[in-house]
This record gives sequence, structure tokens and C-alpha cells, in this order.
Amino acid sequence: MSNYISSIIFAVAIIVAVFLFNSLVVSRIITKADKYLEITAINDCQTIARYQRTIAEENAVVYYPIQDQYESCMKLKGY
Repeated sequence: MSNYISSIIFAVAIIVAVFLFNSLVVSRIITKADKYLEITAINDCQTIARYQRTIAEENAVVYYPIQDQYESCMKLKGY
């Protein structure tokens, strides 16, 4: 009987450990995926919401942000 109870306790402990491990790993994966999507959204919106001006005398290209378009883009993407 003692052997049977210890086997049940061991099985429950393994199930709990597997559940905790999976929940921690899955939550880290989801967190990293969310961060990746946020960074991608920021990059996309910065690319879309900018004004380009070329200064021929200085052989330079200057980019100006368009704040309201950037904010609108981020809002559409859920950030």
C-alpha cells in the first residue's frame, strides 16, 4: 500500500512539474513573440510615417517624422 501511494505522489509531482515547465516556457515564448510584433510594428510605422527631403547642396537626405501618422499607424496595429 505504501508503494502504491508513493507511486501516485511521484506521478502527481511529475505531472505538476511538466505543467509548470510548459506554462513557463509557453509564457516566455508568447512574451518574446509579442515583443517581436511590437518592434516590427514600430519599424513599419516609422517607415510609413516619415517625410524625406533631399538637400542637394550638401548631398544629404533628411527624414522628418510625421507624428500623427505614426500614432495612427501604431493605434491601428494595437500599440
